[in-house]
Amino acid sequence: MAMLIGVVFTAGELFADLPAWFRPWDVLAASAGAAVLGPLAFAFCGARVTTALSRSRRVNPTPTPTTRTGQSSG
Repeated sequence: MAMLIGVVFTAGELFADLPAWFRPWDVLAASAGAAVLGPLAFAFCGARVTTALSRSRRVNPTPTPTTRTGQSSG
């Protein structure tokens, strides 16, 4: 992010060899959009997982007990 800000706001020799198709404002806008949309997508997916898990627990709240056969005590 700091490098993108440097590209946008400075015209120094450090960034003189960038390709002609590189548009710093577009890259900065995409980076800002990803910084906002990334956590929102993460929260949305987390909520979906929580909802799916709670529905599956409602259908079968307790697991079926396992039985051990063929074992003798002693």
